[in-house]
Amino acid sequence: MMRLDDVVKAWRTRSLRDGWAYPDDWEVPEAYLVAEAHLSGSDMLGPLAALAGVRARAGFGLREVLGDMIALHSVVLVGEPPPDWTRTTAIGWSDAAALELASTRVDDGVTGLATAAYLRTRLFEVYEQCAAAGVYASTRYCLIVVSVALGTLTGLDRTAAMVLTADSLGMVFAHGETRALATPSTAAVLSPCGPMVSARVRVAGALITDRFTRSGLPAGLVRSRCEQLPDGYEEACRLVGSIGRNT
Repeated sequence: MMRLDDVVKAWRTRSLRDGWAYPDDWEVPEAYLVAEAHLSGSDMLGPLAALAGVRARAGFGLREVLGDMIALHSVVLVGEPPPDWTRTTAIGWSDAAALELASTRVDDGVTGLATAAYLRTRLFEVYEQCAAAGVYASTRYCLIVVSVALGTLTGLDRTAAMVLTADSLGMVFAHGETRALATPSTAAVLSPCGPMVSARVRVAGALITDRFTRSGLPAGLVRSRCEQLPDGYEEACRLVGSIGRNT
């Protein structure tokens, strides 16, 4: 009977031979847990899912992770890997990859707008910059809030409404302003204050409404307004958290 270290060594050798391209990053504690489960006759699915999640968080693709699982099977058993091994590995990888993506990406995958977390980061930078210059952020910047009454829409119409909203905001506020999705139905633009801000807000609202109408979406769904930033960063974060509830 093979020992634990023998299984892991044979598995790693086979995985590298079959295409694993990162030999220094292959060995992780979860690989030993998988091998230990095999040797003890315990359930393999939990350890396989855990290993796949670790691989996903380390940046390895699903094809590499499945290939590594197949290499393991070829070492410890014969024939093709059972479907539950493949399914469990794929789900373990995809669940971890989705969480990793959600926690690290700075834009919404559908609209292209920045995330609310990124907006808070930009606000921190703005408040820091204004403090260094000895001025109040509330006198230099504002938040333009555009809300869409998605409750009257269903299915793809909801997605289309926010995509059109995001695209329209990109046409009007295209000078380095931060455009973000504060909630699924509310966009916000961090913009410098100025005499033309109110006019641009009206233009953006009118453009969105016009594009809704031409796309067959109901008119009257869009409301836009300009919010003055508070004096402090923490208050600004609370404002971002509340704008979707105040529409």
